[in-house]
Amino acid sequence: MIYQAEIPLCAVSKSNSYKVGRNNRLKVNKEVETFEYFFIKLLPEQVKNANIKKPFKLVLDLWLQNKNQDLDNCSKSILDCLETAGAIYNDNLCYELIMRKHIDEENPKIKLKLSELG
Repeated sequence: MIYQAEIPLCAVSKSNSYKVGRNNRLKVNKEVETFEYFFIKLLPEQVKNANIKKPFKLVLDLWLQNKNQDLDNCSKSILDCLETAGAIYNDNLCYELIMRKHIDEENPKIKLKLSELG
């Protein structure tokens, strides 16, 4: 089965987004925290309920707000969100990742296709 979603958010990078919080624990910055909250909230229930526990393929088309945003750093935050939402059991099961970068200053978004392999 193929699970698809379109999320009207600009993907954010998790690199360099950690800070030390209380009790010396690492915590992501507010931008990443906000992105994760809204990504999961906007993710369709069908995708959240996928519960993929086998190797999977993820295709991402990202409409970013400017050409300077790194495409590769966005995948980590999206995979973490999919795991937190329950769409995938563990992001280490991602065996194939295809990403394409587009620029749209006014309408950033994320389109994803998620499917089990084999």
